[in-house]
Amino acid sequence: MGTIIARKTSGKTYYVYQESYRVKLDPLDLGKTKGSGKSAVRTRAIYLGTAEKILKAIQDRKDPVDVWTREFGLSAAGYRTAREIDLPGILRRHLPGDRSGVPIWIYFLVGVINRMAEALTLMRVMQHKARKAGYRMTPKLLKEELSDIREVVMVYDQKDARRQMSQRSAVQSRLWDAFGLAEMEQMLLHKYDRL
Repeated sequence: MGTIIARKTSGKTYYVYQESYRVKLDPLDLGKTKGSGKSAVRTRAIYLGTAEKILKAIQDRKDPVDVWTREFGLSAAGYRTAREIDLPGILRRHLPGDRSGVPIWIYFLVGVINRMAEALTLMRVMQHKARKAGYRMTPKLLKEELSDIREVVMVYDQKDARRQMSQRSAVQSRLWDAFGLAEMEQMLLHKYDRL
């Protein structure tokens, strides 16, 4: 918590908001207890102006600014915990390689933190993809459409399945394009009635 300090320079008094805080010298050190790593005291000062300028700013108040918030505390806590138990190191050892220049273990770690912060069922992910393809569907309707597509995928080979989709329904055809063949194959591995 900071304080407001009056300072005099050349006979004029002006005010400054000042606060002190500690930062770890090694950014990998965690904790605030003794023995958790060296830290240094830093001071932040914000110039407020003379008493007249402060009074004018208070009297000339404008309408409040619209503000919105985004939650990040849970994700930050998850990331910190992952670092404390060396989850990045474990993933790095067990998930070698990269995809498009980004190490695979990072994709996995981000997925774990996302799942913790905002767990999405597979049906919700499918709903999101359908919405991006231009369809707003209830989970029940999407489940029915995906079941029809699954039946076609199970009966026909890839080429014939695509042709069947285009003949059956424009919705199913566009969903087929939105999800792609890899996800159609993944659909066969999951039971959508439980989602």
